Amino acid sequence: PGWRKELTAFQVGYENLEKSHTSVLAISTDNLGTMIKFKKSLNANFHFVPDVNNQLVELYDVKYPIFSIAKRYTFVINQQQIITQIYTGSGAINASAAIGSASKI
Repeated sequence: PGWRKELTAFQVGYENLEKSHTSVLAISTDNLGTMIKFKKSLNANFHFVPDVNNQLVELYDVKYPIFSIAKRYTFVINQQQIITQIYTGSGAINASAAIGSASKI
């Protein structure tokens, strides 16, 4: 699935992200138990954040118009908490661009 490809790429690039003092947060509308399983299956070093009430989905306006599920987005946010890049769809699945952008901040 797309989430596995995306999060695996972030895990592979995580060491470089850490060197540039960059954090990764995997946010999903899945429940905490499901997210813990995802994290363990990837052996991920970064944080997973459940958004079961869709608060972040609504705040960042990433919900499909008809369905109650989130679209796939990757946001690169700088230290001043400003969004500097947005990747969506297949661009969000291919994490290398986001990793490159984050490493330059």
